[in-house]
Amino acid sequence: MRTILLLPLLALLPACASIVEGTDQQITVSSKPSEALCELIREGGQIGIVNPTPGTITVSKSAQDITVKCMKEGWGEGVQVLSADFESMTWGNAIFGGIIGLAVDAGSGAMHLYQPSVMVVLPPLEE
Repeated sequence: MRTILLLPLLALLPACASIVEGTDQQITVSSKPSEALCELIREGGQIGIVNPTPGTITVSKSAQDITVKCMKEGWGEGVQVLSADFESMTWGNAIFGGIIGLAVDAGSGAMHLYQPSVMVVLPPLEE
């Protein structure tokens, strides 16, 4: 009898990372020197711009890395790559939500997480 009563509650647990952590996240982009224009690129397409640095941008989570390219007049281009890491909340989903919850988190990108901040160093131009 208890099992029958618990089944509807278990149905609410799938997509744990999607619900708890969301499918978007904020990333703070800083540069040295500051006041640079930084472009965020994923899979060859621009997903956002921070201008000027430092600044914060909201991006959708994904399994794909984000390349951050920064430019400033009088300086060379600086590049950093943000790798998509595994979101630990997904383990709870594997336990409680099973394959359906994992599929939802994988499809929405919620099972991935980027570092919350990135610092891009622009090299001085050679004279």
